[in-house]
Amino acid sequence: MDRFELPIVHPLFDDVTNYIKFNFDQSCENIKIEYIVENIFELKSATNFCELFKIEEVYSRLLYKLEADRKKIRDNVESKFLLVDKSQRNFEILVRLFEIELNSFLYENVEKRGSFGLTKLRIDFVNFLQKKGMEYDLEYLCKKLSINMEEKAILN
Repeated sequence: MDRFELPIVHPLFDDVTNYIKFNFDQSCENIKIEYIVENIFELKSATNFCELFKIEEVYSRLLYKLEADRKKIRDNVESKFLLVDKSQRNFEILVRLFEIELNSFLYENVEKRGSFGLTKLRIDFVNFLQKKGMEYDLEYLCKKLSINMEEKAILN
């Protein structure tokens, strides 16, 4: 039997998602947990919880689902972009469509929070895409759609 230590965040009494944040790399092959705590007791509780339930290890095996989500987001952006009149298609439109799709996906998962599995993982993933992954995805979409990428438009 594995040993575990106290204190521990209790999933029935504490909202574990308040104490952890998932971080990703661009390839979606690695996941790291960042602890969001105000004191050493919360840190120890959250760390013990994640170690007991092997959260990082378990969620690392589910990263393929995030890859599928990323593909779905890209595909949705691409299909909406192709509906735009050819004379109106540009990088700025692509950025706006990507932002709208991310916000839609985020909203969809926030609505499901607590009702379906992996919502915390997906919410953190969308936050990653909005802050650190956007350029990577836009570069991919630009190559696929033959659009010139404008650096300044990403920063707006």
